Amino acid sequence: MKPTMNNVKKNSKSHEGRAMNHFAQAVLRLVLVLAAFGCAHPAHFATPPGFVSIEDDAYDFRATNADGVVLGVRAMDNDPEGDLAFWAGAIDRRLRQRYEAVEVLEVEAATGTSGIQIRYQTDHGGRLHRYWATIFVHGDRVYLVEAGGDAEFFDPQVADVEEAVLSVDLG
Repeated sequence: MKPTMNNVKKNSKSHEGRAMNHFAQAVLRLVLVLAAFGCAHPAHFATPPGFVSIEDDAYDFRATNADGVVLGVRAMDNDPEGDLAFWAGAIDRRLRQRYEAVEVLEVEAATGTSGIQIRYQTDHGGRLHRYWATIFVHGDRVYLVEAGGDAEFFDPQVADVEEAVLSVDLG
């Protein structure tokens, strides 16, 4: 068959279509990669003075001071999908098996997201220990910011701990 202008146009369109299809696939791959990086953005907070960050695979970010006061944050999928009241209630019921709840506060992260902070205490080896669980639900993620330590060392750090907890980056 002899090439004609109709055949050339059809082949040209076919080539343009394949090129456009490859371009669209490349853009889609780029968008998916960027979205994955965005979703993988680890939760973080401002490290208080006297604290250093430590590696811990169970947390997105964790820090401690020389006296053993520890702060940590974990971001989890909101699955099953629940609101702040659901997650705060579920976490509280679990923690009350080990700790005594002494105060429940409504808090707000620096980003403006509302949260619930439940402050607990327990006796550990004859010493009073504090443990705070602060819960935020932001988009499809649940953030649990934890703070704890021996009350003798934790209590003088309360202002710095409160500031760090509320500085959490919710992505």
